[in-house]
Amino acid sequence: MKKVKYGFTGISLTACLFFACSDMNDVHQQYLDQGERIYATKVDSVQVRPGDGRIRLDLFYKTQRIKACTVYWNGRTDSLKTGLPEPADGPAPVMLKDMEENSYSFEIVTFDKDDNRSLSVEAVGEVYGDSYKSSLLNIKIAGARMAGPDAEIAWEETDSESGICGVQVRYKNVPGGEKDTVISITPGTGAWSVLPGYLPGSAFAYRTLFKPDTMAIDTFYTDFETGTEIDVNSVLLKNYALPIDFDPGDAVPAAGNSLQ
Repeated sequence: MKKVKYGFTGISLTACLFFACSDMNDVHQQYLDQGERIYATKVDSVQVRPGDGRIRLDLFYKTQRIKACTVYWNGRTDSLKTGLPEPADGPAPVMLKDMEENSYSFEIVTFDKDDNRSLSVEAVGEVYGDSYKSSLLNIKIAGARMAGPDAEIAWEETDSESGICGVQVRYKNVPGGEKDTVISITPGTGAWSVLPGYLPGSAFAYRTLFKPDTMAIDTFYTDFETGTEIDVNSVLLKNYALPIDFDPGDAVPAAGNSLQ
């Protein structure tokens, strides 16, 4: 009886193996029927550079086999196909314009000269617009002083996450002309601005420059302070008349301190 039992077991195992092999052949046969698939080379890396209603994808690759690419987004409902140059020292930029303000996930598929497709490479990025612009606030003035013929303005310390990268100042100088200058500000620090030849008693206007990302291709601006322009001399400086009266008992302020 044991021999009969083992015999049936052996037949069952053989049958199972036969049908399993048949199923595996069926799975692979569909690919064998299609022939060997040739894939184009993928890009080595992608650098995403956000902007105002647009975004730039910098594609890095070394092979000369890459001739074009298609960029997909919004679940592949939107796409852009463009030719690509031969590899150089820098990246190949692909600009996507007229984009709505949003976060995006991109798929980049490259093509060779025979129109073979590559596997996709993914990248994520942000497009900024009116909503971001409406959230921007002008930097505050921490203090000001006259330094000889020039005015100096101290700006408040900025948050490293604020995106503030500079201040644009417009003012009048002694010869009677108008000056327009941009002062760089390092995130996470305060800064002094020097206004050479500032006209005593005049007002100035300023606005703040923002970059939401260090890789951003666009700079964003607040509106100029208008109507409430600050008169540095009369509002912030207690002693601006020339010659300046000096009290020996007054301490000389260190650079960067407010004179209010």
